[in-house]
Amino acid sequence: MKADYQLILASAPLHPMTSPPAPLQVERVARELQAIDTLIPQVEDWQALALLLIDRGTAPLLYRTMSKEQRVMTLPPAAFAMLRKAYYKTLSKNTLIYQEFGSLSEILRTNAIPFITLKGICMAEWLYGDIGLRQMSDIDILVQEEDGHRCLEALKQAGYVTIQDYTVDEFVDMKSQNHFNPLFRNDVMVEIHIRLQNTREIYQQNLKEVWRDAVPVETRSLTSHVQTFHVTSVHYKNVGHISSTLTD
Repeated sequence: MKADYQLILASAPLHPMTSPPAPLQVERVARELQAIDTLIPQVEDWQALALLLIDRGTAPLLYRTMSKEQRVMTLPPAAFAMLRKAYYKTLSKNTLIYQEFGSLSEILRTNAIPFITLKGICMAEWLYGDIGLRQMSDIDILVQEEDGHRCLEALKQAGYVTIQDYTVDEFVDMKSQNHFNPLFRNDVMVEIHIRLQNTREIYQQNLKEVWRDAVPVETRSLTSHVQTFHVTSVHYKNVGHISSTLTD
């Protein structure tokens, strides 16, 4: 595997640390940083690598590695500037998404609608520890099926809109789909899920267990619930796809 791709993978691990960090955690991180230091001189085209990282959505992770560990002097200034711009662009967008999430959470609580946050909105801070590291495109929430239409109407009354109105066929199709058509407000997209897979898929997670095992997580001073198995399995499925793309 090319050194460029090895460096991408070496910069990607996420290790939630205990406080204070355990000795094995410190040793593991030290080994990973040593591997990164070995790979840095082997990169032949930093600009091409930066463009690849931006395309794959992982530029902020390498920016974290190169800036936090004071390796910035080993990069061409133009390449480092590209990584830094990608990080702050992600941070800016995610800040707006989190602001919208705070408003959305209040709407659901006011209407007594239980919900679970899925994927990026809970992972960016909870798992990555920095909302500038994990790119997000929307807010995904899971509500119980009987609350689906009530949640939809509550958000519409609060100013969320769909690109086009629902038709009778689309309502009927919700018997098989796992989420409603996306809603938009303040340039942020929201997807209301009533299940985790559509009914045509062979594998179906047990929703009773999902709700039973959901745990409260505080995200930017907002307490919501997450289902850890679902969000982490989706996350590592995506990371695995990126890794296989790099190694093919």
